[in-house]
Amino acid sequence: MPSMLVPFDPRAGTDNALNTFTAEDTEEVKRNLESALSLNTRKAYRSDWQAFAEWCSEYRLAPVPSKPETIAQYVSMMSATGHKWATIARHISTISQAHKLRGLDSPTSEPLVKKTCQGIRRRRGVLQRRARALLPVDVAHWIPMLPDSNRTTRDISLITMGLAGGFRQSELAQLQLRDIVKHDRGLAITVRASKVDQAGEGFVKGIMWGRSALTCPVKRWYEWKELVESVFYGETPPELPAFLAINVHDSIQEHAIDNEGVCRAVRRLVELGHGKPSEYSGHSLRSGFVTSATQAGVRPDKIMAQTGHKSLAMLARYIRQVSLWEDNASGMIGL
Repeated sequence: MPSMLVPFDPRAGTDNALNTFTAEDTEEVKRNLESALSLNTRKAYRSDWQAFAEWCSEYRLAPVPSKPETIAQYVSMMSATGHKWATIARHISTISQAHKLRGLDSPTSEPLVKKTCQGIRRRRGVLQRRARALLPVDVAHWIPMLPDSNRTTRDISLITMGLAGGFRQSELAQLQLRDIVKHDRGLAITVRASKVDQAGEGFVKGIMWGRSALTCPVKRWYEWKELVESVFYGETPPELPAFLAINVHDSIQEHAIDNEGVCRAVRRLVELGHGKPSEYSGHSLRSGFVTSATQAGVRPDKIMAQTGHKSLAMLARYIRQVSLWEDNASGMIGL
């Protein structure tokens, strides 16, 4: 029996509609379709679709167009094998997009699929484990424990800037030298593309000089930048990544750090500071900013201006954790 694997391609379903145009016109449309999704989203879609297609092939089922019964069986299998609801939901989104991009109705909207998902959520729950917030007080306590190295210089700059700006790890990894501009009050950093700005319109974060030389994100950035310029003899084009990868020999590379590299930098700081690295991730920087700003009494709209959150509802997920112990009624009833 021929293979039933159908590779996920965000351009699928366009060829028939475009066959009357020139090859150059067609390729331009395909490039625009691919650009509609971020690189990380495209990677996730392809990985999820490959898993679904392989499962369908094993059971001799058609991945596209797929029947609601097939998807209900697939998500039930994922639940039974221990997948978190967030992962299951992402697979459902992938399957839906694969059908829509082929001009087909999404079977994920059928009542059978929705009811199955509702049952999974009730049985397993949807509470996600969130990375622990990395707080300024912890950073100040742990930085002196880091060894003197190129990696440490980069990591301190990465962490203090990420914390001060409420950055996502992907935003830090994508920054270029041209995006970080000197300002009288600190640094003006242009985020050209992010999860909340898929159109790539960009927005600017202001990073102010810190109160302590140890944790000042502006001072630490100039230290890292000076090191990079010395390594490349001043030949640092504007397009050079702001935060470069470093190999096992502590040599600075010419390509950017990746998302996992940001996560490793955070966990290395925590580990050397005798914390629990598994409780932290690259997201701990963003969470740490929101947590610290909320504790300092910063207005939610000012926090959102820095993080780029588009709605107060999304920000509230962080704030609820911070305010849990503020005026908590359990401590006021006389026990």
